[in-house]
Amino acid sequence: MESKDHKPSRSTFLVLRVASLWVAAGALFKLFAGTPNDLPPVVGEFFLGRDLTFRLAIAIELSIVLLAWLRPRVGWVILVALFGVFDLVLWLLVRMLVESEGVSILEALFSEEASCGCFGSNVHLAPGWMMIIDTVLVVAVVAGRPWRSSLRSAGPAWLLVGLGGLVWVAPFLLIPSAGLEQGQELETKRFIDLDLTHWEGEFLYDIEVLRQAIPELESLPPDATWLFYRQTCSHCSAHLAELAASDDGSTAFVLVRLVEEHDTPENDECLLKPSGGHVFEVTFPSTTEWLLTTPADLTVEGGTITAAREGFGRE
Repeated sequence: MESKDHKPSRSTFLVLRVASLWVAAGALFKLFAGTPNDLPPVVGEFFLGRDLTFRLAIAIELSIVLLAWLRPRVGWVILVALFGVFDLVLWLLVRMLVESEGVSILEALFSEEASCGCFGSNVHLAPGWMMIIDTVLVVAVVAGRPWRSSLRSAGPAWLLVGLGGLVWVAPFLLIPSAGLEQGQELETKRFIDLDLTHWEGEFLYDIEVLRQAIPELESLPPDATWLFYRQTCSHCSAHLAELAASDDGSTAFVLVRLVEEHDTPENDECLLKPSGGHVFEVTFPSTTEWLLTTPADLTVEGGTITAAREGFGRE
């Protein structure tokens, strides 16, 4: 018996539109207000790098939204698959929180400290709530049985190609570059990628981002170990405590705190750290998002950076 396509109901179209607009909202928030730091670690640490992965994620999400609107017969399948990927990433985020923070799955799902990052850092939404919303939307789309409906294409092929080109170009044109060049002001950057390994072999005092972020850079010792940390980072706290325990005063330390907007005296985990006249503490302002997996360190000898590490101690 041959299967027949049925005329799609209004509810089928409506649910598909709502689900795609939900994805579009998240992509647009990231496009205009987000940073690569908003991506869950399992995505942000992808081999393409945080910056490129962030831009590609936005382009992919907006492309799927276009397909859902202009080519719904194919678009609904890809949209449902995208929600599946979202939920998988969120589940991996929850598992990471359980293992690193020692909390229960339920606490990790609805933690006030954790955010899925789907709408940027300015909109907090716990992973559990996002998984519920995504799952409800998937069930609603599938309940409309779109595979049985004759979902017709909307608009000519050139419209799909043209808009598709725009959504792939937009993240690379509208989101500022992650570097800081000569003549650029630090305050104008939405985010900066602190790729410390690219600094190896460079003269510390010539690095533009350090010159702008640390006014007293010239007064810091030419031979020192630099440690970059965030006060809410448990791995940073553990490493600082180890340094404090083994510190004999023979090595100069420059402790660089990457300030974040949600920092408070109550959530400061890095209370135990090296101290004394050989320790220099500086801060990077929260006006810019810093792309760096902490803890990270630099070895500086004679003013030249001889070694760099990032994100160690996370095994």
